[in-house]
Amino acid sequence: MLHTPDLAPGELRAAQLTELGDARQALIRLGALLGEIGIALVGIASAADDEGVYWQCMEAIDAADECRDRVQEMLRKLAAREEELPEREAG
Repeated sequence: MLHTPDLAPGELRAAQLTELGDARQALIRLGALLGEIGIALVGIASAADDEGVYWQCMEAIDAADECRDRVQEMLRKLAAREEELPEREAG
């Protein structure tokens, strides 16, 4: 059985992603959340008695992993852009 945490709506991890004041922090938090989702899905898949549920979890794990890869790529592009800005301003 899944444990549902007793949190107020503002305390939910996903709710913390609603404001994009700092894109880097939002992407870092999103990446962490996707990692936790993948881990939770592995637990569900491991406990699944139904083969259909197992394979749905496997597909969802793949999707979360692919999304996390995209977040990492966005972070790399953001870092590269930030490195270019001081060079442009100096030049």
